[in-house]
Amino acid sequence: MALSLGWKANDIRESIWMKDPALRQPIPEGVLTAWREDGDASHLEPYLAGGAPTIIEWRALNADEKPIVQAPMTDAENNLEGANRAWLRCFRMAVRFKDAEESATGADGQSHRMMVKEKGIWMLSLGFVDHLIDTYPGMMEFYGHLVFMASFLGDAEKKASSPPSTPTPSSVEASTADTTAPSPAAEAATGAP
Repeated sequence: MALSLGWKANDIRESIWMKDPALRQPIPEGVLTAWREDGDASHLEPYLAGGAPTIIEWRALNADEKPIVQAPMTDAENNLEGANRAWLRCFRMAVRFKDAEESATGADGQSHRMMVKEKGIWMLSLGFVDHLIDTYPGMMEFYGHLVFMASFLGDAEKKASSPPSTPTPSSVEASTADTTAPSPAAEAATGAP
């Protein structure tokens, strides 16, 4: 199932991580359920307790990025491994941290740059993502999944979100034809005048 968020090209969504220190805990399960559907910051904003939360921006992948996500899925040993690879790539390419520092110190004590250029595309560095995975368990999978679902629509979703097709003159003609009258082919076969 793809997200039905009314996406437009280059659309950027804003979110707040559910465990952001600026949020008053506990957050009611019903609110978290709504937030999990689309990740929208508006669900959690009423629970801001003070201080500014980290705003997480995310978007759907563009046409150049999609093959980079799909490639490592094909040689995965199972579906879970393929999904995790895809979510990691989606997270690295399409998630940004508004007003974040350019680097972070990881669990290894090393400073990791936030952004690197790989495969000709700017993305979050693996060291920075590893720091996030250690500090905020589940964040990469959540946002990676949102990006993936927003980027790869299934056929049913594509058809449902497409504008109705414009009828061709021949289809209009066929739909207005008298279907109760015998066809010329039927008359010729029976010998009727």
